[in-house]
Amino acid sequence: MPDGSALRSLDILSAMFVPVVLISACAALTQTTAIRHQNVVTRLRSLGEDSAEMLRNIPTADKGQQARYQAFIKEHLSLLAGRAVMLQSVMTLLMTAIGCFVATSIAIGVVFILFEDPGSVWNGIPLCLGLLGALLVFAASVNLIRDGRIATRLTMTEIKFLHSELDLQLPKDDVDALANRIESAIRTGERSLLHRRSDE
Repeated sequence: MPDGSALRSLDILSAMFVPVVLISACAALTQTTAIRHQNVVTRLRSLGEDSAEMLRNIPTADKGQQARYQAFIKEHLSLLAGRAVMLQSVMTLLMTAIGCFVATSIAIGVVFILFEDPGSVWNGIPLCLGLLGALLVFAASVNLIRDGRIATRLTMTEIKFLHSELDLQLPKDDVDALANRIESAIRTGERSLLHRRSDE
């Protein structure tokens, strides 16, 4: 039967491995956020190239269309730049949280080894580090929710802009016919996909 020192060592190791779960969660969130940040940067670069091409293709005499495109591009650039900064701050928070959880694991071992008194004031250090890491993850999660709302706003802005351009450039009957053709194509694609799955 293990003696008291062996049991104490097992308790120390068990406590030190508790923050590993939180470190893994932070690492997964950091990887996902890095991918989102890269997508935003790519979208910013492509929008700059596409906007220059779109403005060149607009007739010079059509000042109204130029103004609409410029307003659309400026709004998108502003929102995308805000997303890039926010996602960068999320990655900073998550990386700092990972550091806090690693420090928590180290502090647990150091405190257990050096300070055997359960009532020692040093026992609160690992707890404070763990709480700080949890607060950083919470702040990162809030910013990720905000980023998701901005992404939805970007999508809705694009849809609204395309609708307005179609309404201006095409008669209402043509717009309705185009919408019907798109809906029919989507339904046909869904049916063909179902047939392929049933054949498999």
